[in-house]
Amino acid sequence: MIEVSTRQDRANFYGSSTWRKLRQKVLERDHYECQWCKDEGKVVSINDTILEVDHIKELEHYPELATDMDNLRVL
Repeated sequence: MIEVSTRQDRANFYGSSTWRKLRQKVLERDHYECQWCKDEGKVVSINDTILEVDHIKELEHYPELATDMDNLRVL
């Protein structure tokens, strides 16, 4: 399991090549569109705003889901 118990651990995780590769996969899967906006019938893409890849269940509380694509979405 990935260590994310401290703020520094989480910063290291988000700076890792593992995260960067996973983030890119999620952006591609979600077609570079904000999923909250999409649910509301709006289209907000990388051309409109800065998109983030978000952990649905927070990384700090669910470290076992750190790299689970089903726990990630574009916002």
